[in-house]
Amino acid sequence: MMRRSNFQSVLAYIGLVALVGAFASLGFWQLQRAQDSRRPIVIDRTVLSLDSLAKPRTSLDGSAVLRTVTANGKYIARFQAPNQMDASGTSANWEVNLLQVSPSAAILVARGLWSDRGESDFTKNYSIEATVMPHQNDAHAESEAGVLSRIDSALVVNETTLDLYDGFLIVAKESITENGVSTSVARTRLNPPTPKS
Repeated sequence: MMRRSNFQSVLAYIGLVALVGAFASLGFWQLQRAQDSRRPIVIDRTVLSLDSLAKPRTSLDGSAVLRTVTANGKYIARFQAPNQMDASGTSANWEVNLLQVSPSAAILVARGLWSDRGESDFTKNYSIEATVMPHQNDAHAESEAGVLSRIDSALVVNETTLDLYDGFLIVAKESITENGVSTSVARTRLNPPTPKS
């Protein structure tokens, strides 16, 4: 009887120590997670070419989002993207163009505010430096001719026979190249929002 009582006491003591150890380790784990969540996200600022980071007709890799890329080509179509939100939370209508970056591929490019747009000239060659963004899933407006309800290449498939890149670009710098001379395009640029997913 005495042995059984001692055995139960030892077993209860071991169980108590295991329970305290489990709660202590969970506490340390939560503390580590809290510290990790406070660390700022480090974004690689190396500027790459678009084709080295993404491919047409392929889903955009998560590691490409918010990277800075360069691209060259001609704008072949222009759309209005209403009710877009920038990083500061300001809602505005954006100008989004389809940039043909090779003989067979194109990508959507948010160039600036719709109210700042100039005349469309689809004959000039542009060089851009831009931030890669994932395609949008939520509609911000009703779809109609010349209007994108969300910035997503799936909405412009019927506008072109070119292969389309997933996601879109938000322009930081833009220049026109004519006769070997590069001229910077001055306009208010968009502040890329943090992607929702």
